[in-house]
Amino acid sequence: AFRTKTRSMRFIIALLTLRCVGACDSDADCSYNGQCVDQACLCVPQFRGNACDIFNFEPLDLTKGTGLRTVRSDSQVSSWGGSVLQADDGLFHMWSAEMTHSTGIKVWLTNSQIVHAIATDSSRPFEFVRQKVVWPVFAHEPTVSRAPSGEYVMFFTTSFGEQPGSQCGPPCKCGANGTSCLSCRNDQQCVTRASPLSTRMSWSASPHGPWSTPELVPALTKGDTNLACVIRPNA
Repeated sequence: AFRTKTRSMRFIIALLTLRCVGACDSDADCSYNGQCVDQACLCVPQFRGNACDIFNFEPLDLTKGTGLRTVRSDSQVSSWGGSVLQADDGLFHMWSAEMTHSTGIKVWLTNSQIVHAIATDSSRPFEFVRQKVVWPVFAHEPTVSRAPSGEYVMFFTTSFGEQPGSQCGPPCKCGANGTSCLSCRNDQQCVTRASPLSTRMSWSASPHGPWSTPELVPALTKGDTNLACVIRPNA
């Protein structure tokens, strides 16, 4: 009788364990990468797993594009990151940090600006073509999210509203093929920069802009925040 009771308890515990794995009470349990419906996470396409906490990568297919590769005046351009959304027009849009004057990433504090790119070829949906500058120097690390009401909301590091050149002096103009000249001041030489590397947000009704005046995002500490925001509906 004792053995039968023990087996029954183990069976009940096993059922409870199975019930708890993947169960959710709110979207927070789904890592905000999906919705909690009937205590189960329904993930957005980019994520998978019981808690939507695993990237849902597809096998690499270079025939579909290789990202953003910009050449200006026969010289390659360095870029950093890339926030991608599929807009209402069905196309994939990217916002990326780009180094001016064909310099390298080490001079991001003086040369970084934000550009908009679009995958215009449906047969190569991940080949992005640069369109225009969205925010000039200094602007860095954009992340764009959709608001529940449809607006495109960009969070980025910027010196907007501060004294020009407050990051580390004026932009370096000596570069070629994504490589800076030795005379350029790199980020390690800018450790005493005066700017707090503020994060600001701006919104637009269209991925093409225009974008609103950037508003300061309060932060407890100085530094590059690398925000990745999820905008939730009002309760």
